[in-house]
Amino acid sequence: MTQSKTKKTTLPKPPSFNQSLRLLAPWQQVAFAACLSQRMLPNYLLFAENLAQLLPENYSPQQAQGACEQAQQLMDLIWQVQLHPQTRINIEAQQEKLEALMPDPQSFTCYGVYPALDALMGLSTTLGLLEQADADEVVRMSRLSRACVYQLLEMEFTSVSELDPQSDAGQQALKTWIRQQDLMQEEEAFQDEVLAQLQACQQASKAFYRRLRTLGENQGISNLGISLAD
Repeated sequence: MTQSKTKKTTLPKPPSFNQSLRLLAPWQQVAFAACLSQRMLPNYLLFAENLAQLLPENYSPQQAQGACEQAQQLMDLIWQVQLHPQTRINIEAQQEKLEALMPDPQSFTCYGVYPALDALMGLSTTLGLLEQADADEVVRMSRLSRACVYQLLEMEFTSVSELDPQSDAGQQALKTWIRQQDLMQEEEAFQDEVLAQLQACQQASKAFYRRLRTLGENQGISNLGISLAD
């Protein structure tokens, strides 16, 4: 008698991180982006605090303080809308306010302008998601925060390695080195934690949003490891 062969059962692959982001419900998309934006916000606030020193011909101390306050107010508004869904805001008007805050990198010689701009781009992405769910934008938000960390570490790499980061060997060494750095590992772990909390929450509550905001605030430390308290 011929024995029938037992077919091997192939288990489906679990979704990748980006695929998991794309599967989030609209409210989860906003919450993910808001949490990452909250963590990036100190990068802008620290930069804005020093605008009067960086570009005194364009910014007075009062204007610099005003820029900080406006960015913080926009962040607060994003959380307010999530806590109170009945709240209605003019997204276009808020985007215009945000656009007015965005620094021109060509006007500054300091590195800080780039993470500051990234932080505002994060706020802009989050505002856009409040208006319209978009899985691509959630993935872009994740990449924006990672790229912000990557850029800083790339600068550090050039000071510790003799390899040309533009060469093939240099590119491979750079990627390996960056993956090993605490800052990038913390970024990956943070995004994993935010996603895990969202996946575990089927229906958001005010208490959940408050916990998520506290997670994003990260004791005032940004994704670059900087704090206004420093």
